[in-house]
Amino acid sequence: MYLILSICEVLADCLAVDVECLSWWVGNLLHQMKSSSFLLKYIKENSATVNEKIGKGRKYREYRPLATASQKIIANLDQANEKGRFEKKPGFRECRKICVYFVQTEMARRKETSFLWKLVKYTFILTCLVVAIDLYTSKGYQGSKSSVFMKKYNLEKKMIVSYNYVQGKTNELTGCVMTHAPKYYAKVSPYVEPVMEKTCHYTKVALDVIYVHSKPLRDFTNKNLPPLLEKITYFVRRQYEIITSYLLDVYNTYSPIVQESVLNAYDWLVVSIPLAYNHTLNTLVILKHTIYNLNPELFDKAAVIINDAIAYVIKMVPVVVERGRECVLQGQGWMQQQFNSASAAAK
Repeated sequence: MYLILSICEVLADCLAVDVECLSWWVGNLLHQMKSSSFLLKYIKENSATVNEKIGKGRKYREYRPLATASQKIIANLDQANEKGRFEKKPGFRECRKICVYFVQTEMARRKETSFLWKLVKYTFILTCLVVAIDLYTSKGYQGSKSSVFMKKYNLEKKMIVSYNYVQGKTNELTGCVMTHAPKYYAKVSPYVEPVMEKTCHYTKVALDVIYVHSKPLRDFTNKNLPPLLEKITYFVRRQYEIITSYLLDVYNTYSPIVQESVLNAYDWLVVSIPLAYNHTLNTLVILKHTIYNLNPELFDKAAVIINDAIAYVIKMVPVVVERGRECVLQGQGWMQQQFNSASAAAK
């Protein structure tokens, strides 16, 4: 059994890093269903590890290539089993069952909403709710906290600019429609106007009925909703105060400890770094003397040779520079002479 697990692990690694290996296996699984059932069972039991290897390899275009491969395997198995005889072969049912599991798992994962989208959605809903409560309790936008927030971060001006831009585009579209629509509307007005009149009439009747019958609900809402909103506002404000006070207590409690730890670490580094530097320097000096004492004559001779070489280079550099300058001047004179000769010949 251990040997089978080891072989399955190696094959799973091959499938994770080689696209052609997976394609070949999917195409030839019908001929090796028994052994493929062991491999599929291993992949199912270690799906997290195999998917992690596939993600690290980055050889596949699909995010979940095992699900795509499972769909192809199921299609091949169903096609081979059209007459109902192929399913009796060993490994058929196991392979199909595991492949169906992979496909169903992937479909369930796709149906799940991502955490980021849930966070954005609930944040938007909560923001709209808080703004609505604020506008209702403040009896308007001007005296609300939302107005203060929008003006503080310059969001109100940006929204006004965006609204004016949309309004301008809307006016342009309305003008275009008013220019071209009458001639088209004249053709359909005999059919549209009666329908519109009846629709407006019945809509008005329906609204009147809704208004009359919704009066108890509106009275109940106007009576009970403000106290409920006041309780919600008080609860939100109270929770904000509790969380803020808790954070301030944590900061006041642990910030001195953190500051003291940082200062102690700084003082320790100020003392330890020079000591470490001096220790390293002394070690290097001792190492230099130890190496020198191994063969003092050799190192003294090498020092003499190096000093002589440096002195020779210092002595010869001006001579070489002077020789180079003379060569450059000679070259310039020769080029000038050749240029004059060529000019005289041309004349």
